[in-house]
Amino acid sequence: MARTNAEDIPDSTGATAALARGPRRIRQGNGHALLAVDTVFLRTAGTLLGIVALSKILSAFSAVRYLTEPDPVISFLSNRLVLLAAGHTEVLFAALLLLAPRSWYSRWGLLALCATFAVYRVGLSFLDVRPPCRCLGRASDWLHITPRQADLLALALLVVLGCIGVISLAVHHKVGDVCNAALRGGTKEVL
Repeated sequence: MARTNAEDIPDSTGATAALARGPRRIRQGNGHALLAVDTVFLRTAGTLLGIVALSKILSAFSAVRYLTEPDPVISFLSNRLVLLAAGHTEVLFAALLLLAPRSWYSRWGLLALCATFAVYRVGLSFLDVRPPCRCLGRASDWLHITPRQADLLALALLVVLGCIGVISLAVHHKVGDVCNAALRGGTKEVL
């Protein structure tokens, strides 16, 4: 009589214990490498957001006249309040990206934040507000760069963070598809 392995006996759904462990084995291969790189990118995005948030929050407490003026897009708030709100929101998402980079909340949150900033930029353009945008607060003063260079830096950061968010979603979706295919088909060497 042949001995059967307990892992090879199907359960009530027809799946075996070995098949149920398939995604873990897949993730330990190439999928694991993709997720590791994805985590590095998301933590980099969190670090960048944290630095920008710190710049905005510190800038909001300076004694610059433009901070008391109304924001050009959100006109019922002062520039100071907009910087504080944006800075604190960025701190929240930076913490999420640094502490739980593989969660859906961090990926979608990063994309939602980038979309919000992009809509703000479109609003500035639509209202014909002359560049530069003070999106980084007083970072141009502290980094000894022109306001125009700071504006381009803020735009570049927005593009980089958006690309990280999109690539991260694609990687996570791809690894998820591979894991689901392995569960359905019984193969463990898909990647």
